[in-house]
Amino acid sequence: MQTRQTHNQASVMKLGEGGVDELMRKFFKNYTTWCKFLERKSNIRLPFVKQEAQQYKILYIGLYLLIWGEAANLRFMPECLCYIFHHMSYEMHGVLSGAISLTTWEKVMPAYGNEPESFLNNVVTPIYNVIRKEVENSKGGTTDHSAWRNYDDLNEYFWSPDCFGIGWPMRDQDHDFFFVKTKDKPDFRKALVSPVQKIE
Repeated sequence: MQTRQTHNQASVMKLGEGGVDELMRKFFKNYTTWCKFLERKSNIRLPFVKQEAQQYKILYIGLYLLIWGEAANLRFMPECLCYIFHHMSYEMHGVLSGAISLTTWEKVMPAYGNEPESFLNNVVTPIYNVIRKEVENSKGGTTDHSAWRNYDDLNEYFWSPDCFGIGWPMRDQDHDFFFVKTKDKPDFRKALVSPVQKIE
């Protein structure tokens, strides 16, 4: 009987490990593709010790589910979620491993999280506000598409290496991604780009 019980426990352990690995593949298939496309190293970093690696995998899955759960309408922008996860998983690994920041020489701490609802207020809301303003500019879809950006346009931005210019913490006050054109507000970006002069 004892042998049988040990065998069953081993089977459950194997099944559990296989289940976590399968969840990792499913949850992070898009993130892995996104990293490869942008030629960025994945921030899913696992320790060499098998039991610790299993715990890290569960933490990465939990982190992704927490991001997804709070993301609201950003769920329609999967590459935007990849961008957010990329930065937050880097921070999580730094916290778990006790890493030291190369800029401050202090322990790595999350950019957001020192206040209640920090993630919602400082990550989700600024991006959501861009979506909301763009939808308002569309006037129910009657405005010419060149005058506003839809979900696909906004999400497509996160397929470009330019998305890393947003930074972490995000530069939501001065980055082009957060600028929404309106009729009464001139496009300041045009003023920043000098016209190309033709040399004859």
